[in-house]
Amino acid sequence: MPEQTSKLGIKKPLGNETVSRAAYNENWDIIDQNAQKNITQSATAPSEPVADDLWIDTSTSPYGLKKWDGAAWQKIGAVTPGDIGAETPAGAQSKADAAEAAAKTYADQEVADLAGEGRTTETVKGNADALGSHLSDYASMQFGSIPYTTTRHVTYYIDEVNGDDDNDGLTPGTAFKTWAKTESMIPLICFHRVTIRIIDNLNETISISNRFCKSLNRITVRGDTTTPGDHQINGIRAYTGMGIRFQYLRINGPVILRDGVNIDIRNCEPRNPGGNGIEAHHGIYYIAANDFGNDVVEDAIYAINSRVFSANNIGNATRYGLCAITASTIGKTTT
Repeated sequence: MPEQTSKLGIKKPLGNETVSRAAYNENWDIIDQNAQKNITQSATAPSEPVADDLWIDTSTSPYGLKKWDGAAWQKIGAVTPGDIGAETPAGAQSKADAAEAAAKTYADQEVADLAGEGRTTETVKGNADALGSHLSDYASMQFGSIPYTTTRHVTYYIDEVNGDDDNDGLTPGTAFKTWAKTESMIPLICFHRVTIRIIDNLNETISISNRFCKSLNRITVRGDTTTPGDHQINGIRAYTGMGIRFQYLRINGPVILRDGVNIDIRNCEPRNPGGNGIEAHHGIYYIAANDFGNDVVEDAIYAINSRVFSANNIGNATRYGLCAITASTIGKTTT
């Protein structure tokens, strides 16, 4: 008995069989019955199709393959996203826009809840921006306009006659003009030496606060030479600090030290007419080799709740050379 092909069922006689003309013609009939009679490629449907005709519809992009089922043209395979129930690009974009709007509404509500009653989302944003600016300060080693720590030893110069606060202050020729500018360059915490050299006189009071140094490295504010009379200032106010020295200055007004540790005045000329030469409040101070002049100040060193070390100071006060009150001690060596 002959074998048959798997798709069309064409008979394949075996080697021991005799093939008749009828069997040969039967195979051709099978081929004819299964062959596609007509495939049309056009933008419009064929006018007189018969069952199983194929039509390549060129009116779509990409082209679509269709088959006549005796009543209508049916698509064969998937041509568009809609053919398989997929989303169209326009539909996908519409859904994405809707999701974005919903997310924004939700985020606005969450921020409003965070802001709390009486505050707005702008309040929260403002707070976030402020926090961001402080993070920026941290990254740049600044706290506002003031550096928070040193990275190297540095010397700055002040020249109120020829200086300019737009200079870098690093040489006599590029000196700053004012103490305010110079103080803004002194870090809050000093692991290195910071030296301020005053060229000639400075008609200002030196005010410095909240600066702290390691014991072996200090902030030094001094005259540019070792002659105090060539570097006159109006006064000194040093509050809440550690490791600060003033040297080679003539001070024509009050010197007030408060809440300090390891603050020292040396090689200076305190000349506060009729007032205290140096007032030391609530701290530990070292005062040495200063010239208070003759009968200029009332009390040369005046201590309140402090521990003061005095050495090699000279001059005459109109009342007391050393005055310690309210549990203060002044330790004196030599003059």
